[in-house]
Amino acid sequence: MDISPKLIDLRQKIESLSIDSNAKDSLISQLDSVSTLVEEKNRRMAIEESYVKLITDNINEVIFVIDLADLRFSYVSSSVYRLLGYFPEDLVGQSIMPFLTESSREYVKQITKERVAYFKIDPHKRHTYIDQFEQLHKNGSAISTETTSYFRLNRETGHPEIVAVSRDISRRKANEKLLTDRNKEIELLLNGSRMVLETKDFITTARQIFEYSRELTGARAGYIALLDENNEENDVLFLEAGGLPCGVDASLSMPIRGLRKVVYDTGQTTYDNNYEDSPHSKYMPPGHIPLHNVMFAPLKIGGKTIGLLGLGEKDGPFTDYDARIATSFAELVSIALQNSNNLDKLQHQEEQLRKTNHQKDLFISILAHDLRSPFNILIGLSRVLASNMEEFSTEELKDNLSTINSTTIQANDLLEQMLLWGNSQLGKLVLSPVELSFTDETNELIKLQENQAGLKGIKIVVDQKPINLTADLNMFKTIMRNLISNAIKFTKRDGEVKVYADQNSEGTTITVSDNGIGMEEDKIAQLWNSETLQTTRGTENEKGAGIGLMLCKELVEMHGGKIWVESRVGKGSDFKFTIPQREILIS
Repeated sequence: MDISPKLIDLRQKIESLSIDSNAKDSLISQLDSVSTLVEEKNRRMAIEESYVKLITDNINEVIFVIDLADLRFSYVSSSVYRLLGYFPEDLVGQSIMPFLTESSREYVKQITKERVAYFKIDPHKRHTYIDQFEQLHKNGSAISTETTSYFRLNRETGHPEIVAVSRDISRRKANEKLLTDRNKEIELLLNGSRMVLETKDFITTARQIFEYSRELTGARAGYIALLDENNEENDVLFLEAGGLPCGVDASLSMPIRGLRKVVYDTGQTTYDNNYEDSPHSKYMPPGHIPLHNVMFAPLKIGGKTIGLLGLGEKDGPFTDYDARIATSFAELVSIALQNSNNLDKLQHQEEQLRKTNHQKDLFISILAHDLRSPFNILIGLSRVLASNMEEFSTEELKDNLSTINSTTIQANDLLEQMLLWGNSQLGKLVLSPVELSFTDETNELIKLQENQAGLKGIKIVVDQKPINLTADLNMFKTIMRNLISNAIKFTKRDGEVKVYADQNSEGTTITVSDNGIGMEEDKIAQLWNSETLQTTRGTENEKGAGIGLMLCKELVEMHGGKIWVESRVGKGSDFKFTIPQREILIS
């Protein structure tokens, strides 16, 4: 406050006093000394104020003084123009509230109420506060600021006020957000990589990686789809509508067209922030949620695009940064898919190796046991005949040679069956279908098995209804020979075996029926299990290697048919198999 006018007024009053002149001169001299000191102080204060103004006008920080009575600006430094686009005179006398964002207004009201109460306890104790607000620029944009403030009593009025210094931290906040986003990106990429390495289930892995990509890009909706076997459509793995109403059946395939086709053709991530007005939007199916923006990232294996990661309905526009994120996560999904495929192949190979080892053991077992018996017979009889041939009558020689012949045929049949089954397991059999007569071929087979049936007095009846079917002739004969031989084996003496066929538009069903001993349910369940081949002896202790029925199953399935048995203990069994029509077979 300038006291110079008061000093001048006081001097005039002293000069008008009726006192001793010496005393008056002394008072005036003292007053002049005080005036000189006051003038010097005023000069220095003016210099200091000019320095302060120079500083406040040129620093980036803005100084505000706010009256606590009504939260209005009482002072604003001129640097406010650089921060908010206003001149000081635009703000002085105005409430601070219109110059804050809505969320900041509520925050300021809350903290001011709390701090005023604290200030009233001891107004002379200074407490400094640091807060972050969003202040409104003249153009309407929100400016992130950091404000340092304290409460004080105005020197002249004694009213409480706030002194605040605000600085623009928008760049710092942007850098902090960028750092946070990058850390989040790294975290989720690491999580995705960990899932690829640790999770065997592809669907689970793909779903979680998809959620990571949604979280980072801000997309609300999306899906992952894989190219179908014909390379014509996308089969949707899963679809996320983001809470939006979607009437599209997620199980339906997506044709490769529009923006999806662009991604398949280029192998590059693509996005469109005005999708609903683009020519590609016409390909959306009825009931699809409205899409304002979309982005597709390719899933690639070996350089070939085999699927898509689709994202959409982001609140703001997709950016190149989003495209980079989507590409990275699409690569993780691709790796997970390749790992899943490799795991499936390894598991299949492991299963095949296990089966091969089992078959090897089975073959060794058959060679060691089932082939040893006929060869022992051959060796024994041939040795006896060679050593003592002159001691045998013609009839005895005939019987022994007949035994040698039947035993040789038995061993040869077993070797052929083993070879045929082994080739089927290795995939070396080639199907050569021809049109054949069921009746003619079956009658020929019966002639070869009449001797086996005759030994037990078993009658074989073949349905003579003319039926033609399409099958591999040699395989058909092998199937029929095994089933008929099996029926004879398990039919009691003087029993009967019936062979007949039924045909419709889908194919032919052939039945070999016996009235033998039948089978229990648990035995039927294990009948075609290669792990536990059945080697049950026949009604007259006939032996078998146990691979006949397994071979029948392999050959029937090569034709696209199926084989099964219907049986009752003590009543007999009906072995049935189907051979599809040629049209069905070729397809």
